Amino acid sequence: MPTKISVIVPILNEEKCLSELLESLQLISNIEIIISDGGSSDRSPEICSRYPVKMVTGSAGRGMQLNRGAQLATAPVLLFLHADCQLEPIVVEQVLEAIKEGYHWGCATMDFDERLPFYRGLAFFSNLRARYWKSCYGDQAIWCRKDVFLNNGGFPDIPLMEDLAFSHHLRSKHRFRVVSGRVITNTRRFKGGGPLVTLIKMQVLKVLYFLGVSPERLYDYYQQGRRISL
Repeated sequence: MPTKISVIVPILNEEKCLSELLESLQLISNIEIIISDGGSSDRSPEICSRYPVKMVTGSAGRGMQLNRGAQLATAPVLLFLHADCQLEPIVVEQVLEAIKEGYHWGCATMDFDERLPFYRGLAFFSNLRARYWKSCYGDQAIWCRKDVFLNNGGFPDIPLMEDLAFSHHLRSKHRFRVVSGRVITNTRRFKGGGPLVTLIKMQVLKVLYFLGVSPERLYDYYQQGRRISL
């Protein structure tokens, strides 16, 4: 049975939150930390050099970065964590137990670092979607057996929705579990355009994706929306 997890963190100019994440991960046993950098131009590489992490650098693109990190992993279980998230230590124990019980992949229970009713409601429905539809976003700490990950081709090389595409590919083929330990997600992406407007934009992108609009076009729309918000 596996006793270790490779935690893979994709980054691109994450100096504002990287130290906090890496400090918190030092408190968790039975993990190796892999940073997959997409070519940061800020102090992110310098910050990483202060911690016992493995690091790989290549072209930007979250799916590609996650796959590069997975190739470097030595543990039989992978957990993908965004740089602006915090992982409760019990998640690692629960994932290893789930693997022991025959589950192949899953995610953590999502929460936000702000406890306003809007974010509490959003977390509730995100966890509901994961449990009943096996549909996960990247900020829900997706985990997977490494052999299952590699045999299914890893994350698709697309600029957006790689997390949904990955989870929808696996959900009918492999046993899935949402562990009760939490991943605490930063609310920063909701700040620029406001929580409600940002949520609506995210839902529009998801609907367009399921209607067949290419991830490349969706990415252009997403980037345009971010520039307008800023």
